[in-house]
Amino acid sequence: MKVFPHVSTFSVDHSVLHTFLLHNMMTEGLWPRLEAISLRQLQPDDAASFCLLSLSRSGDRGCLRRVRVDRRSRNVLKTKGYLQTLRSALLVEHVDHVDPWPPDLGYEDPDDDWDY
Repeated sequence: MKVFPHVSTFSVDHSVLHTFLLHNMMTEGLWPRLEAISLRQLQPDDAASFCLLSLSRSGDRGCLRRVRVDRRSRNVLKTKGYLQTLRSALLVEHVDHVDPWPPDLGYEDPDDDWDY
C-alpha cells in the first residue's frame, strides 16, 4: 500500500522529528516520491536515525535527493560524523531562515494559529 503517494517535500523540526522518524521507518511505502526533507533543530539523539532514514530513501532505493538543514542541524550532523556521509549520497543545502507564516504577509502573524 502506498501512503500519501504524491508528497515530494516535507519539513520537520525537533518537536515532531522523533515521531516522524519512527513512523517513517515502520511504515512500508510511506511517501514513495519523497524528494526533499527540510530539517530544523535536529537533536543529537535523532542524528543517527535521520541519517539512516535519509540514506535508505536515496540512490537506487528511493527518490530522496536533497536534505535542507539549518545551522544547528548541520553542527549536530557534523559532530556526530554524519554530515559527510549525507553529502556523499545527497545534496545537503544550508537553510538558516524560516519564511514567515502566513506566506506573502511579510511578517509572522501571532494571531494566526491552528487551534480549532
